[in-house]
Amino acid sequence: MLKWNENEVADYLGAQPSVMDDGFSHHFEVRRDNLVLCFSVFQHNADVQLELFRGGDSQPIVAISALGCRRIRCETRDLERMVEVEYVPDCEHGGGTVPKTIRIFTQPFLRVCV
Repeated sequence: MLKWNENEVADYLGAQPSVMDDGFSHHFEVRRDNLVLCFSVFQHNADVQLELFRGGDSQPIVAISALGCRRIRCETRDLERMVEVEYVPDCEHGGGTVPKTIRIFTQPFLRVCV
């Protein structure tokens, strides 16, 4: 089960989500410095999708899907606000798993670290 706080993520990203009719799919859009970050949380499946576009482009320059996420948490490190997604890659679901993270920073500029 995915652990996360929708309001905290919205605060850290600086964007309110659009929520699909099922109530389990949340889509955030962040625009900074001619970049557009689309961050989608599929709570029921515990999946996260992240796409980064240059303003005006229809194809993302980066697209990442993380399946079976454990949690999404928010924190501040060295005055930078961060949303962190913790997941276990598919190839490691068999046992002895080591969680991986995707970090999204929106201030002072948009940055994604995998």
